[in-house]
Amino acid sequence: MDKLERRNYILKQRANGRSLREIGEELGVSRQRIYSIAPVRRRRKVALFIKETVELPKRTAQRRALTASVYFVRCRTAVKVGVSMDIKRRLEGLRAGCPEPVELLATFPGGRALEEWIHAKLASCRLHHEWFQACPAVDHLILELNEKGVPSIDRILGDLSTRHHVE
Repeated sequence: MDKLERRNYILKQRANGRSLREIGEELGVSRQRIYSIAPVRRRRKVALFIKETVELPKRTAQRRALTASVYFVRCRTAVKVGVSMDIKRRLEGLRAGCPEPVELLATFPGGRALEEWIHAKLASCRLHHEWFQACPAVDHLILELNEKGVPSIDRILGDLSTRHHVE
């Protein structure tokens, strides 16, 4: 067990209410040595440790439980194609930053690979980064994804690798 692992172990044991003496006996070191490795007498440090090791990973896991989605958003004559874990929050952010009304056109389950594949399909309509001209190609792609569904990840990655080799 390296020093960082030992420190985290000690902090976790202290957070669970174990005394320095009990932990020292288990690890075969003195209380003073444990205190020098991980000074945990202050409640604030224990509370911070609990927050970092228990509460934050729990929130991260809850966030990851939401699946990523690729979205199409129209703002006047431009369409943004992006990916987000939380579409509602992303829309709020876009509405706050866009001077024109923002309309959600479609969402599809998928992550960055699908987004990149869509960007490659709409390359001829690209205005800037993730923004594309609202053209028939965008509408056609949305209809195609609605009718046929999202392509398999193998097809997406195959199309992307072929495109990268050509360029």
